[in-house]
Amino acid sequence: MYISDNNVITMTKIISFVGKSKTGKTVLIERLIPLFIKEGYTVGTIKHTVHEIAFPEGKKDTTRHFKAGASITTILSSDSFLSMGILDNINLTVEKLIDLYTKLGIDIIFIEGFKSKPFPKVIVANSKEDLDMIPKVGKIICIVSKEKLVDNIPCYSPDKLSEIAECIEREIKNNPSVNY
Repeated sequence: MYISDNNVITMTKIISFVGKSKTGKTVLIERLIPLFIKEGYTVGTIKHTVHEIAFPEGKKDTTRHFKAGASITTILSSDSFLSMGILDNINLTVEKLIDLYTKLGIDIIFIEGFKSKPFPKVIVANSKEDLDMIPKVGKIICIVSKEKLVDNIPCYSPDKLSEIAECIEREIKNNPSVNY
């Protein structure tokens, strides 16, 4: 929750997409974003990775700032920005990023990963073996898979984007636990 300078309370909605590698999480998020934008939402994303992040090389000013030791650097124009940082000097958490996105006026954040965090989840799976995480992930909104894998959780085929979006939107509107 964020209270702006003019005392407007903003509640950002959080939905986490979890699943094993190569199950289609990124593609699903990529395909859902335009549907939510069309409905009037501003959408942000956060992706968790266990891999090292490569930073741009070259002689651009922001790269030079970064190489000089800045913990974080941002390039900002009238219509876009790009930030990069090293966490050695900054205790940046997904919760702090969510706070930042909320202050920026983002309505919905689609998070890829962070399965142990308490955000409502969409599980993306290819087979029943991919569902071994169910006891560990908390609130499950639905499962996205090419075949129905369980009976007690709503399941959608990845090509049923509007149905998946409707399921997520119902959760956003009816369940305050998605508010942050």
